Amino acid sequence: PTGWVYITIVLDWYTKKVVGYHIGLQSKSRDWISALDMALNAQFPSGARDHDLKLVSDNGCQPTSLAFMKYCCETGVHQIFTSFCNPKGNAETERFMRTIKEECCWLQDWDSFDQLQKEIIEWIDFYNNNYLHSALEYKSPAQVEINSNPLAFPLDNWGAVQLFIIACNDIFIQFDYSPFVNIGLYIVLYRLFRHFLFIGTVTIFAFSFVKRIKHQTSPSS
Repeated sequence: PTGWVYITIVLDWYTKKVVGYHIGLQSKSRDWISALDMALNAQFPSGARDHDLKLVSDNGCQPTSLAFMKYCCETGVHQIFTSFCNPKGNAETERFMRTIKEECCWLQDWDSFDQLQKEIIEWIDFYNNNYLHSALEYKSPAQVEINSNPLAFPLDNWGAVQLFIIACNDIFIQFDYSPFVNIGLYIVLYRLFRHFLFIGTVTIFAFSFVKRIKHQTSPSS
């Protein structure tokens, strides 16, 4: 069989991860909405509003359609359109499209749409988890995402820092340190756990809990 298949992708420019996609025999506004919806649900399950998300696209009929623009408005996604006939304005995404064509699509033929769809989905999974980028210091998109958000902590970075400070306060109160000592300990603990705030927060809370239990069960003087 011969014909055209259209791949719509949503790419995280920071990690270079494909966070959403749609593969179909047409390229309609609803297909673009499907790809973006997949990305938002995967990356922001509690809602994408207030994250100041920006979506860069060309000036095609799909991203400029009323349906797509309405969806972006409702989900809090700010659209940015490249200037006319300027592929460099969306260079990261254009580079990915070249990669998937060169390393997947152009290397083989498929007997059916279902087979093509299955193998492209598998290739995207491979790309996200195993494809190394020189711009990412030869790490995969998944590795960069984990390093930037250890253990997929369900808070934004500032929320994680706030919870970490609460945990520190809880343990510092028990030791009754002076404010200057507390500040020094904040700095030491933050530098120790800055890349693993989730682990640090849980560790400090656990230590605080054990200390409270020991204090409650110890004989009074």
